[in-house]
Amino acid sequence: MTSRLRTLTRAWPAVLVAVAALAPALGTAGAAEPPGPEAAVQMTATDVDGKAVKVPEADRPTLLLFFMAGQPQSQGALEQVAAALEPKPTVQVVAVVTGQQVEAAAKAIKGKLPGVVVLDPDYALAGKMGVRAWPTTLIILPDGHALAHLAGLAKSFAKDLASYLDFVAGKIDRETLQKRLSTSQIIEDDPHQMARRHLEAAQRELAKGLLGEARQELERGLHIEPKDPDLQLANATLLLLEGQPEQALAALDKMDQASVPPWKVDALRGRALVALKQYDNALAVLQRAVRLNPEPGEAWYALGLLYEQRGEWQQAAKAFRTAFEATPAGRLIKTPEAPAKP
Repeated sequence: MTSRLRTLTRAWPAVLVAVAALAPALGTAGAAEPPGPEAAVQMTATDVDGKAVKVPEADRPTLLLFFMAGQPQSQGALEQVAAALEPKPTVQVVAVVTGQQVEAAAKAIKGKLPGVVVLDPDYALAGKMGVRAWPTTLIILPDGHALAHLAGLAKSFAKDLASYLDFVAGKIDRETLQKRLSTSQIIEDDPHQMARRHLEAAQRELAKGLLGEARQELERGLHIEPKDPDLQLANATLLLLEGQPEQALAALDKMDQASVPPWKVDALRGRALVALKQYDNALAVLQRAVRLNPEPGEAWYALGLLYEQRGEWQQAAKAFRTAFEATPAGRLIKTPEAPAKP
């Protein structure tokens, strides 16, 4: 094993702690807040009838509802979105169905929304649009920028969505929109939001390497919402960092697999299997985890550990490099291969 690979291998656990802590926070907050000046987004797809769908549209905003097949919260979001859009929408409406049995779910919701239905069984569209929690409702302006990113189904969801729709319809100005959102977030609170605040606190402690403090916050959140999938995933992650891979596997087995992206579960399961030295099982799980995965860094890192344990140094180095290049920092600094000398 080369000294360069040893250095890289020793440095990665600290990086992984930060990645594991911060990645779930990207999409779990339930608060409605107009986002900052991030880059414009583009999405092209084909709906269930074979027609092309393009986001953004040049002449009107788009409402994107990312719906998890078989998830009660997604069904609740669907019903509230449908009610908010009556009698006639001022936006393009696209329902994106992810998860297992997407065809059956699409048939069930087709006609309930005044728009089109798109299938996303491999989570490729969800990854492209920065969706990390289900349901997620986005409102994309004609210039491609996101006006709203509503993750989950907070108690204030219907009021917040109605405020955004009034804004894009020209019924209120941005100052009024801000006031409405602030008021609804102060007045409306529920167990789901309280549990998410404990999750966010746990993630902040975990980012600092404070496992004990993170455990306390996470237990408080799980006490309020024991079946919340993001809290359960965070619990499995923390169990791994605490050196308890068997308990992490048990926690994953207890989850409702239909409520979370399978690649997230596979990445954690693969890491636990590597820790238990069950390399053949881990290899199959992790190879599945990196396919069409919008966040493959963690799975590639676990593959690197697996190859390292097998003494397959070139494969390990390649996996570690791919893991880093899958992170935002890695994509930013990645440079092309130097041309071969003549």
